[in-house]
Amino acid sequence: MRNASMTLPRHVPEPGTSSGGGRRPRTREPLLLFGAAAAVYLLAGAVMIHFNIVFNDGLSRVGNAYYVLFSRDPHLGAIGFVWNPLPSLSVLPLLPLKSLFPALVTHGAAGVIQSALSMAGAVAVLSSCLRKLGVRRKPRWILVALFGLQPMIVFYAGIGMSEAMLLLFLMLTTSALISWMQHREPGQLVAAGIVLGLAYLARYEAGALAVAVTALVAAVTVLSASGRPADRLSLAFNDAVLVAAPFLFTFFLWAGVAKVLIGMWFPQFSSQYGNSEQVSKGAEGIQGATGTGLLEVSGYLARQSLALAPLLAVLLLVTVVLMIRRRNPLPLVPIVVCGSVSAFSGLVLLMGASFGWFRFQIAVIPLTVLLAGALIGMLFPQTADRKVGSIDPRDGRGAPIVATGAVLLAVALAIPVQARVMVDPTLNIAREEAPTLGSLFYPDRPTSDPRLLQTFGAEQKIAAWIDREDPGEGTVLADSAYAYPIIMNSAEPQQFVITSDYDFQSRLEDPHEQGIEYILVQADRSADAVQIRWPTIFADGAGLGNLVTSWDTPQGEWRLYAVD
Repeated sequence: MRNASMTLPRHVPEPGTSSGGGRRPRTREPLLLFGAAAAVYLLAGAVMIHFNIVFNDGLSRVGNAYYVLFSRDPHLGAIGFVWNPLPSLSVLPLLPLKSLFPALVTHGAAGVIQSALSMAGAVAVLSSCLRKLGVRRKPRWILVALFGLQPMIVFYAGIGMSEAMLLLFLMLTTSALISWMQHREPGQLVAAGIVLGLAYLARYEAGALAVAVTALVAAVTVLSASGRPADRLSLAFNDAVLVAAPFLFTFFLWAGVAKVLIGMWFPQFSSQYGNSEQVSKGAEGIQGATGTGLLEVSGYLARQSLALAPLLAVLLLVTVVLMIRRRNPLPLVPIVVCGSVSAFSGLVLLMGASFGWFRFQIAVIPLTVLLAGALIGMLFPQTADRKVGSIDPRDGRGAPIVATGAVLLAVALAIPVQARVMVDPTLNIAREEAPTLGSLFYPDRPTSDPRLLQTFGAEQKIAAWIDREDPGEGTVLADSAYAYPIIMNSAEPQQFVITSDYDFQSRLEDPHEQGIEYILVQADRSADAVQIRWPTIFADGAGLGNLVTSWDTPQGEWRLYAVD
């Protein structure tokens, strides 16, 4: 049994709740927040689908799930091993409904449901974190609204990608660690470890998160425990194992499954489709946007952070100073949890191994809100001997209101800044979002391009053309890493032979003898397995067949060859 030498602030429940031994804590607030946020985000997703704002990453992850159930060779391994599986696995239950709602597949609406519900969960858990930090109801609700309504949050809640799921796991990790620091229940460390494992199945940044969280837990235990140094180190080791073990199990399990099924431990790095290969191919364009060298790239990262949270540095400085003065280590939790993800993303860009997308710094947003909450909680704490919501005379009658208002305003400033950055491609910050959103909201600008609002429209026509030809099952050879929008829009997906099929390689080696009638390829796809095996096939058919037709699309020209 340990005796703490450091006094940590404990969660004081609001009236009508209990931290244990009495009535169960009310669940109304998180449920209401989840329901309201889910409604807003599902509506946002529906609006984006209506305007045909569909991003490649979101649609392709639905495609990975689609092949598990509806390809000509359905099996769980078709989920893919280059990108994390959880966003795709989570939409599997929705895909059988595609006959009733085709947009679940054709427009990636299943992914939109996943991201909307994940972000709504992040909103609900954020409220719980703020309550544990001692933020009273009114400022807590305002902070939650300021988080949930930020343009980046709304956009990535409705786009079907993995950012929302990442933020949900960041909030769950934060909640568990705050509870552990307040009450020292080992079960909270286990819960945090399980969440870290799930986070790794959603985003690879969770590796850095797990290292940072393990270090934080070990450090807090060493500093707060009493006894001999050896005993304190032993306790720290035990706590570190509790939080790290579930993550390590997930890490090695996923690597081992990849090795068994596709022969690679870490295909996200070594595969021709992996991040390393993609970044290498796009290095010139990335450097043109982010600059080269430490100073230029650091400046680019600083501009992204300022656009997401203009006063983050101020909030961080004030919170750290007050944390030291009050001897309250709770703000370390969001700093480590959210800060480790942002720092890792920045480090990877500095190393030249990242695209440097604006969304890679999205963890800055919950970090800012949680710092604001921690600051309010430390300035005006809820204590057992003080009525919740009262004003401490020592603060002056209006001091709490003024100070809280200033902190809330510092968070709110992010909303107009993000709104401007996300529609103006000339700022060169939101390089994915601004061209599309700018074309939607300001179609008359010189930078607007209406083709950005017609994404995958041509691929839908290609799928319809192939369907009319009705070539039969297993007769169209294509690399699904690029042809996914065509496959997902086809009424007969079984007619395609794709990379996840067990017989793909044998059919690729000898298309004529293996019953292939058509080969579908796209321009400038050096990682395309078909073009790797037959390097000149896009240009001249590689002696395998004759050009039937071609289609020009915003994503690049497609050509369909008939096998002789």
